[in-house]
Formats: sequence, C-alpha cells, structure tokens
Amino acid sequence: MRIAIAVAVGFSWLLYSGALIPFLGPLFAAQFLISSSRPMPLQKALAVTVLILVVGAFLQFVTVLTGDRPPVLLLLLGLIYFGCFYQQANGRGGPTIFLILVIAVMVPLLTILNEDLGDTILMILVQSVLTGMLLMWLAYALIPDSGAPPLEGCDGDDISACGTLRFR
Repeated sequence: MRIAIAVAVGFSWLLYSGALIPFLGPLFAAQFLISSSRPMPLQKALAVTVLILVVGAFLQFVTVLTGDRPPVLLLLLGLIYFGCFYQQANGRGGPTIFLILVIAVMVPLLTILNEDLGDTILMILVQSVLTGMLLMWLAYALIPDSGAPPLEGCDGDDISACGTLRFR
C-alpha cells in the first residue's frame, strides 16, 4: 500500500508541477520502499545523495577529459561497468552498485552529446532521489509500520534474503 501511495502521489504531484522526468522520483521511492522494511535513515539518505553527486561529477569529468579519444573513454567506462557487474555477481554492493551503473550509463552518454546535458541529468538524478526519499518518508508517515515480525527467512532489512512468501 505504501508503494502505491508513494508512486501515485509522487507521479501526480510531479506531473502537475511540470517536472522534466516525472516518473523518476516515484521510481526511486518505489525502489527504496521495496528494498527495506523500514524507512531509510537521514544519514543514509545524505550518503546516497553525495554518492550520486560524486560519481556523476567524476564520470562527467572523465567524459569531458577523454571525449575526443573514444577508445580511452570506452576502456575506462568498460572498467567501471566490469567492476560494478563483478560486485553484483558476487552479491556485494546491493542497490548502491545498481545506482552507480545507472549514473555511469546516463551521465557519460548525455555529456558526450552536450556538456550541459550531463549537468542537467545529474541534477535531475539528485532531485529525483531526494523526491523519492521524501515520498518514502511520507508513505511511512501515512502508513506506519505495524510492528509485525519479519517473514520466515528474512533478516528484516533486506527482503531479497526472504524465502518463500507465506500468507497467514
């Protein structure tokens, strides 16, 4: 129910306000709500925002620096993609690695087209993650946690560790 409320309210609000990519904030909210049974703490939210800014700025810098030498850029981006996929294959990194992959695809691609587009997509990503976090916290405020014990085989934080869902 939290996910439905966050997505519906967020998409309607962003569509009404004229956001450039109105589905991105609700998409992040849904991802945050799915990934944990509790709301994200403020420190972690700030860390995610800083991560997006640092990784995006670094990739934009690398793209501008090596944009006129495509083989070098291809090798650097390939190394980043390989490292992210290797971490995912080993089950490490979690959603952080996925977020780095999204940034590593979008920012260099748009920076190659136009440097201003790289700046714009980076700010849209930051704004969307912040909107997603606000929607997540709003959903938890409207529908608080019932305090029910986690499902069998779940550690409470990561629902991907859950076994078969059993309805009571």
